[in-house]
Amino acid sequence: MNYNALQVTGRKRYSYGLEFIAAYTFSKTMSDNLGYYGAGGGSLATQSAYWQNAYDRHADYGLAFFDVTHNFNLGGVFDLPYGKGRAFGKDAPKAVDWILGGWQLGYNFNIHSGFPITITSPNNSNAGNRTERSNHYRPLVLMNQTIDNWFGTDPSARPCPASGDNGTCAYGQALVGTFGKSSIATERAPIYKNFDATIGKNFHFTERQYLQFRAELFNAFNMVSFGSPSNNASAANFGQITVQANTPRVIQFALKYYF
Repeated sequence: MNYNALQVTGRKRYSYGLEFIAAYTFSKTMSDNLGYYGAGGGSLATQSAYWQNAYDRHADYGLAFFDVTHNFNLGGVFDLPYGKGRAFGKDAPKAVDWILGGWQLGYNFNIHSGFPITITSPNNSNAGNRTERSNHYRPLVLMNQTIDNWFGTDPSARPCPASGDNGTCAYGQALVGTFGKSSIATERAPIYKNFDATIGKNFHFTERQYLQFRAELFNAFNMVSFGSPSNNASAANFGQITVQANTPRVIQFALKYYF
């Protein structure tokens, strides 16, 4: 396995009620063994943990299942500018400040490239291997991608017949008595995006005794990140996405008393 990356980080330290850190990574991860790293769910579990051909480990060398070309994260806190010691509302009545002043917003945004997809095939090798890859005849032309047809509508997106190459298809099942000629990780799943946020405030009764309220919003904007499409070149639903990589919006509240 090898990993190469360009990593850039920028940080604004706390001032004027604002602090944030942003990080971007441009990377490439290569491996010849998926192993048991916990792949699954809406991300990707389309590559076998075993080599297609135990006597040709190098044939499984390619992008790791968790390879992410572009990965961007932004997180921080922002003190809303109203209340005691802030830009506005410094002289607000105590009751008003107790309710409206001193709120703080926290946020975390992540977006990254889709995970690699390995196109598989029924096991026709008769060699007792675990998962067989497909044959790859020509590049897949991505056109008119949808969730129901992630590989698009170009003729190359239609799997080859069982008899083999028809002159237009990109992928087809391996022929009887052979291993699939396709490499691993030749396609990509949809991008992943998520935004979490918190908003909270301390309601002081005395200097040392206060009530802390916090609302936490996971996937605050209810953005949908889809999982990987069906990757079996002989399946009727080849290219169809039926899973979601993230969870729908969840909101929870917390109340804590400090004394």
